[in-house]
Amino acid sequence: MFRRFFTRSAIAVSVLSVGLASFHANADQVTASENSTSVSPYIVNGNKADIDDYRSFISLFSDPVDYTSYSLEGPICGATLLSQDYVLTAAHCFYGEDTSAKWNQLFTVAVTKLQNTDEAASAERLRIAEIYLHPDYKDGAADLWRNDIAILKLESPATVGEIVTYGSSKEYRNQPESFVAVGHGNTRTGFDESTQLLKVSLNYVSNEDCLSYGLSNVRDDYICFSGDYSNVTGLNGGTCKVIRGDLYIGKMAHG
Repeated sequence: MFRRFFTRSAIAVSVLSVGLASFHANADQVTASENSTSVSPYIVNGNKADIDDYRSFISLFSDPVDYTSYSLEGPICGATLLSQDYVLTAAHCFYGEDTSAKWNQLFTVAVTKLQNTDEAASAERLRIAEIYLHPDYKDGAADLWRNDIAILKLESPATVGEIVTYGSSKEYRNQPESFVAVGHGNTRTGFDESTQLLKVSLNYVSNEDCLSYGLSNVRDDYICFSGDYSNVTGLNGGTCKVIRGDLYIGKMAHG
């Protein structure tokens, strides 16, 4: 069972009234896209994607406008709409006790059906009420961010977008199968050439081959991909789907 990591309503009064001064004091060192790990959200060699083809995709932003002098920033991570009240993302987007992690915990909003990040301010933005982490999440590269899964409860139901269709078998684990990963993010380190939703094509790689490339700690419930050079780097919770239909098989933790 997932463990409740954060409840906004239970701590908002004390943190926002007493602790917000510490956020302002560290504002020069904190940005919405920073996390407690070295994973960063990149879409490299991506092409423009149509959000109408990926209606279950959610983009997570930092929205402290009602509480601070800072503006809407992001995206922080990608996510997937599980139901009108819950979204799935990566645990490392919120894990930690540092200022950056706490900022994300307090101020993150789920932005539904977002094509262009410049339009986030006018899109549906849903505040995160509770954060649930996988009980065996392991933070860091040494464990390949094991069980890097978080479920976010929304303060109010999503009214746009589409609930994801789940995969019900492992038939997708075939060498010829093709996949597509979707998300917003930097197109290379420290630079973002696009505000559009992007996608990249990926090919399935067996876990045996993945281990032979030098990766360790690859478990049976992991899935490995190959693609163009630096095709995907750290999608941070973005959606990965089989091309032959709207079948969701997992969220991207890192690449």
